[in-house]
Amino acid sequence: MGKGWDASLKAGRRDRLRQEVLHRMAGGPPPKPLDYTGHDGTHASYYMRGWNSVDTRDIFWQCQKYREKFNVEKGNEQNFKTV
Repeated sequence: MGKGWDASLKAGRRDRLRQEVLHRMAGGPPPKPLDYTGHDGTHASYYMRGWNSVDTRDIFWQCQKYREKFNVEKGNEQNFKTV
């Protein structure tokens, strides 16, 4: 991989997971990928690969970690606003 491509891949994955958890657990906005207009196309491609590599299992696991960390009850996700 070229310089920084793997970092772009990890950033896309990290951003998607963070946005999905905040959307599902804290009532945040729906997840949207970062706009790479005007940037290096290869980095944008690797960012989107990372973004699209997240599946339902990853999101569920991260939501479980969030619940455990902040001690959120299953029915009270929408009332919990701090991160």
